[in-house]
Amino acid sequence: MTAAAPLESRSSYPTADWQRRAMWIVVPLALVALQLIFAGTQLPEYLDETFSDPLDDFASWAQQNRSSNWLFTVIFRPLTSLVSTGLETIEDTLLWVPWFVIPIAIFLYIARTRAWKSAIAASLAIIYPGLVGLWDVTIETLALMGMAIVLSVALGVPIGILAAFRRGFDTAIRPVLDAMQTIPAPVYFVPMVMFFGIGPVPATLATVIYALPPVVRLTTLGIRGVAEQSVEALTMFGATRWQTLRKVQIPMALPTIMAGVT
Repeated sequence: MTAAAPLESRSSYPTADWQRRAMWIVVPLALVALQLIFAGTQLPEYLDETFSDPLDDFASWAQQNRSSNWLFTVIFRPLTSLVSTGLETIEDTLLWVPWFVIPIAIFLYIARTRAWKSAIAASLAIIYPGLVGLWDVTIETLALMGMAIVLSVALGVPIGILAAFRRGFDTAIRPVLDAMQTIPAPVYFVPMVMFFGIGPVPATLATVIYALPPVVRLTTLGIRGVAEQSVEALTMFGATRWQTLRKVQIPMALPTIMAGVT
């Protein structure tokens, strides 16, 4: 008799299924009530001014102080020069290479997995812009993507390694990575144009922001997926943490890391 009482009292609580059904009723009713209270389809002007005016003021300030303020001269201008130099180097290299080398290299890279149809399709897709007179524009796009990959790997792999060893850091950056991967890439152009102006540099950095989360996540996953026995064996022979990371963990996690890069 004493054991039956908690079961009866527990059964009186609403189940998870009942709560889900209730949400399908409560949420639409709440939306209808809000529509009746705040009638109209336009956003109130005071809300628009509250958020848009500070952004407009900041954009005007950035445009006026781009050549004098330390924020631009010390941080953003050197970063712009670095990315621009990388883009020019990659683009000049691709233009220096004979045109037929790029599609052949792409074909061989994909064909090594015996995906012959995909290799042929990718090679033809590279050749087609040249046939319609858009080869230089295609090279610019390839240079932009190449520079974005380089920056994503240079930033994402160290951050992923740090997140693999620091659980608190991983927990802190996880919502940031979720937001970076959820927000569409064109949204990042707005702040990038304010800080870096119009050109290939903000496009590259916006692509990096969108491409960085997979590199960080899969680097963390790969490092944590290394067998503990391998790490312990190297530690027993007196290897330091850096030696263990360089000689065991990164090589064994490399396939997972490359999945994030691709």
